[in-house]
Amino acid sequence: MKVKRGNTIAFIFEVKDADGILVDNLGNADSVCFMVKKGKTDLNEDAIITKTLDDGITVDSPDEGKVKVQLTKDDLNIEPGQYYFALEIIWGDSRQEINIKENDLTLDRFTVEQDIIF
Repeated sequence: MKVKRGNTIAFIFEVKDADGILVDNLGNADSVCFMVKKGKTDLNEDAIITKTLDDGITVDSPDEGKVKVQLTKDDLNIEPGQYYFALEIIWGDSRQEINIKENDLTLDRFTVEQDIIF
């Protein structure tokens, strides 16, 4: 997935349990956090973009297991290159990392491209 530097993008995550059933208790989560990292194995503390329920994450229908993450122009005013992302949800002692699936492929990265300047 590619995005131009300084543009906006929204990610829609469907949160499912181990059996593939949509999670219907997102409203009970202790924490919902989206992170963008330069390296896939970077620590959470090293994320270059972090979004929370108070800033950029919405759970419009917590009973339907869908989470929307909005990245702004300011968020994406970063150096061109490849970045990794994930949504992390915490319920008590349980921590779950969610990626986007499309056609049975896991989407966990995007590339920021520089706009052409004439």
